[in-house]
Amino acid sequence: MDASFLTLLQHQPAHGILRQISSNLEPELTRVEDIGQLRGPLEPFARAQMKALRESVEGKKYSQVDWRRKRKAAQEQTSVAVGLYRLEQLVI
Repeated sequence: MDASFLTLLQHQPAHGILRQISSNLEPELTRVEDIGQLRGPLEPFARAQMKALRESVEGKKYSQVDWRRKRKAAQEQTSVAVGLYRLEQLVI
């Protein structure tokens, strides 16, 4: 459509169709602009999602760095304290 846009503008019967295309595209362009404002705040979540998808597709095996990271996260979870109380799990 880019190469023939000037020709379409000169062709009188195409004006109605071009106006209809423009009216159909206008709400979509507005929506894209509104969603674009959310890109900054949601970028970390999108990156984490893409990383999780990539790892699941690759079937990533755990390296030394991964098990160390998992161990550190487990230690942080066990040391979670809420106010004056400490969360503990009792397994019977």
